[in-house]
Amino acid sequence: MGVLETKLGKLGTCLTKSAVQPFSDQTYTDFDQLRLDTTNSNFGAALANLGALEGDSGRTFSGLRQAQTNGDRNTAIGLENQMVSIFFRLCDTASTLTPLD
Repeated sequence: MGVLETKLGKLGTCLTKSAVQPFSDQTYTDFDQLRLDTTNSNFGAALANLGALEGDSGRTFSGLRQAQTNGDRNTAIGLENQMVSIFFRLCDTASTLTPLD
């Protein structure tokens, strides 16, 4: 992290920390992998990822499980798209400040 002073002083990188994530990092990784496997029609792996996601998050997604089991890619993708707001990965924001002349 850098130093932030006035226009006449030093300017550097400012790091704003994200809020605390509601789930573990592994939960977000499971969701990302689930979406990738569904997109590639790798339903066996997607079901395994869904099981891990349910275990990590404490939630169940029976409609998605049914779509994955049936190999219904379009429905599965639609249901996963609805889950994005639940498993949106929070992140730190970094910015660099430069002096104005």
